Amino acid sequence: MIGLLTAADGEPLAVRVFEGNTSDPASVAEQIRPLKEQFEVDDVVLVGDRGMIKTKGKQALAGEGWRYIATSVR
Repeated sequence: MIGLLTAADGEPLAVRVFEGNTSDPASVAEQIRPLKEQFEVDDVVLVGDRGMIKTKGKQALAGEGWRYIATSVR
């Protein structure tokens, strides 16, 4: 899994590669603290497929006031 962080204008700021055996839903919740600390971001929109953004991630994002877009892949 690869994570890409961009600025509001789409400029890439960081790329992170995760181990292949890391579950997507767990990774979402675990990335909130590093984003807040390293990049000092307050307003985030996370984009992922619906298998990536599940209950745990939704709750963690909502707890920070962050938003998400979950796409449906068919």
